Amino acid sequence: MTDKLLFTPGPLTTSATVKSAMLRDAGSRDRDFIQTVRSIRSRLLALGGAAPGKSGYECILMQGSGTVAWAVLAKSEAYRPPLLVTPAEAMACN
Repeated sequence: MTDKLLFTPGPLTTSATVKSAMLRDAGSRDRDFIQTVRSIRSRLLALGGAAPGKSGYECILMQGSGTVAWAVLAKSEAYRPPLLVTPAEAMACN
């Protein structure tokens, strides 16, 4: 079976490894899922030089396309590398 060509914007082709990983459903309340998200958030904070739970910063994972990510970035008042915001600053972006 040959994969169909996808002509919509964005990188939509998916490797066999990723497709295989996606065969297992993970609910947002599953213990493994929660632990995976917690780990990702902690590692992203560490990349930005912040200590999880101690620095006053938080990492918020958002679902969406690259277009969504750029819209969120454009909505923020200023880009301050690394892009870390306090919970109060995140709420102000609403």
